[in-house]
Amino acid sequence: MQGKIGRAEFFSLALVLCLSSVLLLGAVEKAAGPLAWLFLTAALPAGLLCWLLFYFWLKLYAGQSFGAALEYAFGRAGGRMVLFAYALFWLLLVELFGGCVAAFWSSLGANNLPLWFYTALFLLVVACFAATGGTALARVALLVVVPALLLTLVNLWLTVWNADFGNLLPWQPLRSAESQAALGQGWRYGLLVFGGFSALLPILQHTREVKRRMSTLAVALVAAFLLWLVLALGSQVVLGASLPLYEFPILQVFCLAEFGHWFSRFEVIGAVLLVMLALLRAAALFGAAVASLLELWAVGPQQRGRIWLISLGCWLLLMVVYWAGQFYAPPGELLLAICGWLTACFALLLPALAVILGALKFKKEHKNIIVKHAQD
Repeated sequence: MQGKIGRAEFFSLALVLCLSSVLLLGAVEKAAGPLAWLFLTAALPAGLLCWLLFYFWLKLYAGQSFGAALEYAFGRAGGRMVLFAYALFWLLLVELFGGCVAAFWSSLGANNLPLWFYTALFLLVVACFAATGGTALARVALLVVVPALLLTLVNLWLTVWNADFGNLLPWQPLRSAESQAALGQGWRYGLLVFGGFSALLPILQHTREVKRRMSTLAVALVAAFLLWLVLALGSQVVLGASLPLYEFPILQVFCLAEFGHWFSRFEVIGAVLLVMLALLRAAALFGAAVASLLELWAVGPQQRGRIWLISLGCWLLLMVVYWAGQFYAPPGELLLAICGWLTACFALLLPALAVILGALKFKKEHKNIIVKHAQD
């Protein structure tokens, strides 16, 4: 991850990591129905917890590389093992997310080529992003976020114009069994979404005024939540009881737009934009994995050939895993549960341990220095 990343670019990258989860909103809306607002509200505490961990991480490790911070907390051998485990975790998320995006794109009618071709192409573009560096990724994210926000405004206009707020009724009391289930599922959804913030850890040392990035991250988190709420509730008030009939309700709302011949297929623009957001999320995760491997093997930014070799090697590894999955694919629920537990471990547990152990070690070293000076 070379170069410096400014505030607007960092905000765009953080927002992209959240907005790419819009792909999951279709399943959320169909499952939750009128409780979609409660489902999304329950996801917010997971983001706040990730933000809190980032705050303490930057207070302790600001300016240090990700690998150096892990080695300080867990020791040299332990830190290198954890760093390698993080790389494997991020590659696993890229594999799962890449397959989901390829299936999404194929389901929209792009099925004239086999699914493996879309997956290979998607992951190859992600690998090229990772080899180019975090600065290029952040700048592309800045370019994509602007049309994403504009398209959200179009969705909001269509929602207000075609809204029937009676579709939100009846409100379910919080004590009902459906509400309790929505709260639990929303927490898991938020963990899967905001767990992607872990991909920002390797690039924090390359941001300008790194300690001030917490406010930027908080604004991105709140903005993403509000956009989710607008999109989810907008689909609900427009489609109502027919919402479960559509695979992607958000795109169905765009089908209502008719502004003449040139602007009559907003759902196509929306689908392409969703794929772009997903591409950038996967690229951020892939880039974090490559950055970890580069630091683990002491590959400098000037060794461009080795960087490309490692990126393409990770791409080949993901393709081998993809082909192996054709012969043995675990059930979707089991895979989702495994992904949730791994995300909880690598996005919450390990960063919390690194902060606690690093703080205790720093306090012990600082105390020894004070005692030494007092004896002198």
